[in-house]
Amino acid sequence: MNQISNNSTKKPSKTTAFFICVIIAALLWLFNALNSAYTVAINCNVNFINVPKSKIPLQALPTKINLQVASNGLKLLLMQVTKEKNITIDFNNLSSNANATKYAIGTSNLSLGNALGNKVKINSINPDTLVFIEPKGFQKNVIVKLETRINCKRGYGFEIENVSPKFITVYGQKELVASIDTIYSQVLAINQVSLDCNGVLNLISPNSNLILSESVLNYSIKVNKLIEKSIELPLSLMNEEGYKSVNIFPNKVKLTYTTLQNQVVDNDENLFKAKVNIGKSSKHQVVLVTKPGYVNVIKIDPEQVELVLMKK
Repeated sequence: MNQISNNSTKKPSKTTAFFICVIIAALLWLFNALNSAYTVAINCNVNFINVPKSKIPLQALPTKINLQVASNGLKLLLMQVTKEKNITIDFNNLSSNANATKYAIGTSNLSLGNALGNKVKINSINPDTLVFIEPKGFQKNVIVKLETRINCKRGYGFEIENVSPKFITVYGQKELVASIDTIYSQVLAINQVSLDCNGVLNLISPNSNLILSESVLNYSIKVNKLIEKSIELPLSLMNEEGYKSVNIFPNKVKLTYTTLQNQVVDNDENLFKAKVNIGKSSKHQVVLVTKPGYVNVIKIDPEQVELVLMKK
């Protein structure tokens, strides 16, 4: 008797077949998408070299430049993921007008470095023109000052870590320039600060007929926790001339102050000096005449003392 074996082939389920079809369709779509042509906008960090020293940009030179680029999806994807978007622009390579006041940026004079991959077409550049002016008239170097209205969170304090530039040149009529010694920035107004911050502010020209060598100010603010300290200070008379002997009761005061956590202030009497101002009553006021600029005095104890003076 012959034994009959039934070999059955297991077919995939409908659900499995559905997902296989979806995956195949997705791969076909992805393949088509990566080979299709696209135009995208990218922002690149820009560094300028050989900037004309005798001229001033009408507007601050940009820190970023926008490029409209075209290529297939794969190359654009790889460019976005793997490339560092840094561009160098050399003014020696830029074309300019007869007066050398307008400089045109084109694809031929961009040093792209690793900003873009191969075979990526640049359709447009923004900005594509940099305008300069040649200042005339009287000039003067003046201080730049950062205007602040900063309120920190309770228990925090701040210090201005860096301001750049610290000085700029002002050009214009002699009468206008002579009266200016400081150029101020826009007011930096922030509240409830507990973290470091930095940024850029516009400089304010005191007169529309003046030209500033720089139009913006870069700042960085250091924020840290406040710590409380105290020190005992010996007292001396504000003006001891004319007195044979001076006795102060008490002859020391306790000064309590706060400073930033990262500021090291030794208990050095040379940093703090307190004196007594002779008044008309039996008690005389203690005055703190010297202190570091980065401390905030909370209390002087006692605020008034007694004097026994003997004239010559």
